[in-house]
Amino acid sequence: MGWSHVKAVAAAGVVAVLFSTAVPVGASQVILASSSPFCTTLLSFHPHAPQNTRDWKAYRVFAKSVLPMFEKLATEAPNKGTKEAMTELVAQLKFDSSSGNFSAFKAYSTTHLRHWEYDWQQFASSVLACVEKLS
Repeated sequence: MGWSHVKAVAAAGVVAVLFSTAVPVGASQVILASSSPFCTTLLSFHPHAPQNTRDWKAYRVFAKSVLPMFEKLATEAPNKGTKEAMTELVAQLKFDSSSGNFSAFKAYSTTHLRHWEYDWQQFASSVLACVEKLS
């Protein structure tokens, strides 16, 4: 397994971990009180990450399944920075879900890894900000 393959698999793992992060108990009842459509959409979403993040086909199906939610989040973004990050993540997920082969995915991910990591960090910050508003 080459280094770029390891990075691509690690990137897919990061996505899976972010989507398996627990939301506090009772959060679904508090969502209605959220003042932000972005947070309401974000906290009401319950994705199912692929069982095996090394399974390319399962990840493609996963990327396709979460794409509509990310497109909605991009339209509801509360500020310019979040909107830009969400737009970039939508572009990445579109590519991931439609990529015909692993080599293309690996090349794209390797080229865009630094930006991709930043966008996911921004997304994680948005998730935390929404959860903190529930406290």
